[in-house]
Amino acid sequence: MIELKPCPFCGGKARLKRLRGGYKTNPTTAIFDSWQVVCQSNCCRTSEFEDEIYHADNGEVVVKHNGAEEAAETWNKRV
Repeated sequence: MIELKPCPFCGGKARLKRLRGGYKTNPTTAIFDSWQVVCQSNCCRTSEFEDEIYHADNGEVVVKHNGAEEAAETWNKRV
């Protein structure tokens, strides 16, 4: 489970939000979901971060980018 710090402006709770999901089939089929962390009172949010997950030729699942983790890390690193 991803832990999120409170909002740096209002102190409110933050949540991880899946903005959209999809897949591309060039050259392999890959999952592309977009993620963002938002303050529940809507006073601020992170940029969008995209997953890139696919199956390698040997069947192994490869996570090239984990957008949910990147969004959470960005939110929690703010100064």
